[in-house]
Amino acid sequence: MVIYLKTELINSINSNMKPFLDENQIKELNLTLDNILKDFEIIKKDKILTLDESRENQDLLKNFLSAKQVEGCSERTINYYKSTINKMLDCLKLKIE
Repeated sequence: MVIYLKTELINSINSNMKPFLDENQIKELNLTLDNILKDFEIIKKDKILTLDESRENQDLLKNFLSAKQVEGCSERTINYYKSTINKMLDCLKLKIE
């Protein structure tokens, strides 16, 4: 995981610098970043949902489940949807729209 994040970071820096550097400079940048970052552990921060975003997600979920109820889905199906979507939201930690 740490190696992957270092590679992701280096690739991101390279992408951002590509318009300003020629091929040799990009290669040198790669070598420099590899050398400097070899002794570092890179951790990617997760985006943390605000309380309002979390409430909005739950409101959207309630609306979705209500629509499924109106469509005639069984209580078992609705509970499955609710459980599955809540697990997804907990895992992704993103605001849905």
